[in-house]
Order: sequence, then C-alpha cells, then structure tokens
Amino acid sequence: SFSLIECFSDTILFWFPFYYEMKLALMIALQIPSLNLAAQLYKAYVQPFLKSREGSIDKFVDDASKNVLKATKEGVTQAIQQAPGVLANL
Repeated sequence: SFSLIECFSDTILFWFPFYYEMKLALMIALQIPSLNLAAQLYKAYVQPFLKSREGSIDKFVDDASKNVLKATKEGVTQAIQQAPGVLANL
C-alpha cells in the first residue's frame, strides 16, 4: 500500500526542496528500534483507524471467505463432473 501511495505522491511532492532527503530520513527513523517511531505512529493513527472500522472489516473478511469457499466448492464439483470425460479422451 505504501508503494501505491508513493507512486502518486512522488509525482507531486518531488518539487518540494529536500523531499527525497526527508523521505529517506523518515524511512531510516522508522527502522531504528530505539526511537520506537513505527510503534508510536501505529498506536496513534493506524490502530484507532482500524478499531473504528473493525465491524466492517470483519464483515468484509467473512464475506470474502464465504465467496472463496463457494467458488472452491463449485470448481471442485465441476472438475469431478468433467473428469470422466477428460480421462476417457486420454
């Protein structure tokens, strides 16, 4: 997801002075364990965002899981039904 955002933001933000230098500094700061910056940003922004949408996320995952299960069952059923004809032609 970061790459997707970065693709669009870089086309605009590269005009700002020292954009790439600041971006590099941020990426390094996020990796330094003693700063704990990544965890702080997660707790301040990402976690509240996900918590507020937890119900809709769970519903989406449940629906997607049911759709995958249904499609898998249909695919296996079709494969079993077509197997005798395919094997007879070998």
